[in-house]
Amino acid sequence: MPHLILAWVPVFALLMSSGAIQARDRCASSQLSRADQAFCAGQRLKDLDEAMARALQLALATVSDPQALRQQQAKWLRTVRDKCSVHDCLLRVYQARTAELGKLIATSANVTDQPLTNDEAEAVCGDLAGLGNRQRLSAQALPGMAQWPFADTAPPSDSAFTPQEKSRLQAQDLGWPADARTIYLLKLAPGAPPTRFATFFTGGTCPAYQTFNLPYLLDADPGDLGIDKVSESDESIRLAALGGSDYPILYKGRHFIVKADLRDPDRASMISWVMPNGRTRPLCLLKSSKSRLEVAAARQGRVCNAVARGEARPLKWRDATEMAPFNRRLQGHRDEFIARYGDDAEDIALLRTDLDRDGKAERIGRFRHLSGAGCGSTQVWWSVLAGDLKGVQRGPLNDQLQSFDEGELDIYKIDGRFYIAGSRKGQPGLFQINRGKTEQVCEFRQTTITRPTRVFPLAH
Repeated sequence: MPHLILAWVPVFALLMSSGAIQARDRCASSQLSRADQAFCAGQRLKDLDEAMARALQLALATVSDPQALRQQQAKWLRTVRDKCSVHDCLLRVYQARTAELGKLIATSANVTDQPLTNDEAEAVCGDLAGLGNRQRLSAQALPGMAQWPFADTAPPSDSAFTPQEKSRLQAQDLGWPADARTIYLLKLAPGAPPTRFATFFTGGTCPAYQTFNLPYLLDADPGDLGIDKVSESDESIRLAALGGSDYPILYKGRHFIVKADLRDPDRASMISWVMPNGRTRPLCLLKSSKSRLEVAAARQGRVCNAVARGEARPLKWRDATEMAPFNRRLQGHRDEFIARYGDDAEDIALLRTDLDRDGKAERIGRFRHLSGAGCGSTQVWWSVLAGDLKGVQRGPLNDQLQSFDEGELDIYKIDGRFYIAGSRKGQPGLFQINRGKTEQVCEFRQTTITRPTRVFPLAH
């Protein structure tokens, strides 16, 4: 669903204890209802069903009478969902039901308007970083109402972003498109009605989706987005937002905005507190780092453990800038790289080895390209090179090397055999090339550890 801001964790909750089929298994049945046939026809509906299931679980944990909500959900399944027979109808009712559950969570939430202390702020940042490390942070995300399904139908009024509001924001010239992508409902103080928060795509070559108090944004003075200043420089806050996506959570009676990696919602870069007055206040910056490799599965346990623990060392690559026809000023040679190898690269390293054990040593080139576009990235790939280094040598071995994901790649020689450490189709591991086929010897698992790096002191 390209317009949904929050990538929900795929939690398939049991919707009803009275015989409802889990979302994971719904399409496995050989006899599907008309509603389930339409559901299984579209990936959007699968995503919406997961989002609604997560919203239901949050609502069941929030309301005072969970059994009444279960009965209400069973009635909705019978009288609303199962009455739909076409794709568009299901899109609307699923998203509308998610919005209803979001409102129920907001109105039922037990919130506090007590100030947050510095000790509490530090504890919150540590707790939320820990939830992310256990892949449970995004599971706390409050349900939002994406605006895209309602191009021809008005969404529920509590979750709507109206054309009039869009016009008002366009007149303010915020510097980004004035279309709200997702609307959230947050109760900021005991007894207060829910306040709408809206997520916007803020543009640029490094996409970011940021969440603001919508009424405040509509009525505030130009240049004030409802975000308090902190002692840290604005630049560090801006960098934390690059390539990120916001979502709100309710944690221990207070609302927070999690700024997370666009591809991994459990990998947070900043936590902000939504204060009872509706303004947002950055609490802390977080940084993620990868842990050591762990062996998840192994056909050659000793070899796999040696690589994972760092006991085996990869072969050393030779810097091609020390060799003709290259030199140390490769920045001016991109045209030459493209002419020779068909790719743009900053540098190339060489390794001469009989990687596929066919009795002939090949020259393997490791290329690297630093991209400054968007959020910036480093691409690394391999090719078999011709003996004179003037081009790529096509063939089965080159095809095998090109099948690895771009990224960190190394070659190990252990007990006279060559192993490739890399990733294929997103799965990291150790591989061997035998008789033109790539065989996986080890499956690795590498976790990401996120820790607070700066907590911004609160003034009282």
